[in-house]
Amino acid sequence: MGTWGIKHTENDLASDWLIGLEKTLTVSYLSEPIMSFSSNKNVDNSDAIQLFLAASEIIAYLLDRDESKLPTFSYIDEDELDELTVSEELKQSTLKGLDYILTDTTNELYHLYSQENAASLWLEEVNKTKQRITSTN
Repeated sequence: MGTWGIKHTENDLASDWLIGLEKTLTVSYLSEPIMSFSSNKNVDNSDAIQLFLAASEIIAYLLDRDESKLPTFSYIDEDELDELTVSEELKQSTLKGLDYILTDTTNELYHLYSQENAASLWLEEVNKTKQRITSTN
């Protein structure tokens, strides 16, 4: 893993994914890491978890429209994101994946954060994203 931090978009992989989202601006691009992770295909893969969390952050923004929480180095204009909508299925799949991350301390990314004594801070960020999503209708 290259550059990374506790926030969901503070790593190289998430940054690259956000660039891809900006180029495509499609729900299918947004939902792919969510659906793949939530269907238990990549639950122990740190790259899959990072992509899932980056997508989760965008899902949270699309649901609560809180511009102050849009990733600070996001290359995407919030007006462009307004064209994307989140289905109930995508919302529930996102929550399922977040719940998994919050309860599974055996995944690879949790161990990477633990090595830096940052696992609890990282899980706080995951929980904040979950709270943003669950607070929307």
